[in-house]
Amino acid sequence: SRTNRLLSKHASLIAQSFKNVKFTPEKIKTILTGMPIRKAILDIRNKPYPKLGPKDKFQILVLGGSQGAKVFSDVVPSVIKSFDKKTQKQIKIIQQCREADIKDVKKAYKGAEAEVVLSHFFNNMPELYSTSHLIISRAGASSVSEILAVGIPSILVPLPTAADNHQTYNAQDVVEAKGGMILAQKDFNDKNLSQLLKDLMKDPKKLSTMAANAKKAGITDAAVRFADAIEKDILK
Repeated sequence: SRTNRLLSKHASLIAQSFKNVKFTPEKIKTILTGMPIRKAILDIRNKPYPKLGPKDKFQILVLGGSQGAKVFSDVVPSVIKSFDKKTQKQIKIIQQCREADIKDVKKAYKGAEAEVVLSHFFNNMPELYSTSHLIISRAGASSVSEILAVGIPSILVPLPTAADNHQTYNAQDVVEAKGGMILAQKDFNDKNLSQLLKDLMKDPKKLSTMAANAKKAGITDAAVRFADAIEKDILK
């Protein structure tokens, strides 16, 4: 982030991944290109939002980003176990944990009726994206770009130590699109998460609308936009 700010002063064109960008030099031309997304992720964009009927499990994907998220490991199991047994049985949790935390997180879920899958790394992200009804995630640039492109309702918890608070600005694109919400880490507690999950599970229509809003805001041709911008800048 600070490197970008330093070098941007010498650029003739700045390509931006998001609308909400701080510290962009005023006199330098900018263009919104979005962030290039893997083909394997884009290939699932046309899949419909997963069905959520009375007999379907509500699948929640929990991702902590490259630095992991101990707060997710602390709060999510507690919230799931606070639900009544019938509600727990309707939930499937797929959760990324720091490798050192998996044993403790597994213990935290002990006794829960929900279906729980824990790992420090998932190599089937397209499949997980396409089958999840909700994602709880950090708000790194790649994560937010993929969440929008695929169209997944989200609860985004920006990393509070991120340089210049950039994850919060990333997440604002999702909120402005009405495809998800921001929950500051200081507010990511049992009470708030429990209420959010209960409200969303009772409202499949709202979830479907959020998914459609996110997908509509997603940028899927970032590489083409970027290449075209460079060509035009060189030939001007």
